[in-house]
Amino acid sequence: MNTAKKNKIDKLFFLARDGYVLYLIAKKFQSFFPQIKLEYIYVSRKSLYLPGIFNVSEVDFYDILNPDVGQTFREVLDRLSIDFLKIIDEDFLSIKLNESNLNLLEDFLQKNEVKSFIEEEAGIARKLLIEYFFQEGLASNETRNAIVDLRGTRTSHKFINDVLRYANFREVEGFYFEVVNERRQISTAGMYYSDFYREKIMLNPNLNGIFQHFFLFEQFFSSTDQLRTIGYTKQKETNKIVPVFENEISQEKLAKISKIQHATIEEFAEIFIQTKLYEYGDLLYHTSILPIVCHFGNKPHQKYLKALDGFYLTNNKYSYKEYLKKYDFKDWIHIFLFSRKLQTFGYWYIGSLYFNLNKNIVDLYFMTYKIIRKVKRILKL
Repeated sequence: MNTAKKNKIDKLFFLARDGYVLYLIAKKFQSFFPQIKLEYIYVSRKSLYLPGIFNVSEVDFYDILNPDVGQTFREVLDRLSIDFLKIIDEDFLSIKLNESNLNLLEDFLQKNEVKSFIEEEAGIARKLLIEYFFQEGLASNETRNAIVDLRGTRTSHKFINDVLRYANFREVEGFYFEVVNERRQISTAGMYYSDFYREKIMLNPNLNGIFQHFFLFEQFFSSTDQLRTIGYTKQKETNKIVPVFENEISQEKLAKISKIQHATIEEFAEIFIQTKLYEYGDLLYHTSILPIVCHFGNKPHQKYLKALDGFYLTNNKYSYKEYLKKYDFKDWIHIFLFSRKLQTFGYWYIGSLYFNLNKNIVDLYFMTYKIIRKVKRILKL
């Protein structure tokens, strides 16, 4: 908000759902920045990717869809928020991706009838998105606006600005907690500010305690009673554009947890202001907050890990993965053989070790593992 004030930003638009917690905190500081308006806007990758497609032939679908072995074609194509059953049968969508059939998906997306279908759906979605942006004030040539998001590749930022440029509106700037190495550049996605750049890990390896937790951050900050936005529709009664939400599993338990969580966060923000700790924000951030969070990522205490027992990660309504794993006999064999395959299964490997074992045993395991890797390098040389 200080940076926004310095750069004469008129409005900050916090993106659903990752921006909701940040929005709650920002509202507590609103009185310090009366010249900046704060807005919460319903967008997601699923509501942006399709409208951002202008010409299918120029689209890198593997970059957008991020297909992964084990997913079904339905799961992969889900990111486009299109009902492909209109042009293809259920059997095709149920095929699971493996190393040998990736070309099937590519061939499907290159068919002329599929290209035409996607572009037609994209045009309809884009018209609604532009109307929604204009209605909410994001699409404007009078005010200088910026979006606020948690982390990522800045692909959503690029698609937002692509659509705004198409409709002859001013680009918006962006604020992030973290951007990854493979992020979109300023020349293609617009101006942005970030607290963390992934390459900083080269200067401070301890930061890996934060960077390895991008799944946790995303799931924590998006933990609300809201559903994922997948598109927009116009209400006949009011003529307003409203978001369309995805049908997900019951949100009752999540809503209860997030309500308590949000109340705690808002209370903390109020105390932070009342005690004037914000005057020492930079000092606290670098001397206390970062080291604590980094330590949790690198060497977490078992008692804190209990809070994540039963915590699941999800990118869509089809797949859920546990964040901490309770190891069985087969897993222990892999671990004692120093297999790194376990680290590619999606769950938090380091946290799972500390969750299953005594801290001293895990520390000894990592020390032994480090020695073995060093010996292997020396032998190779």
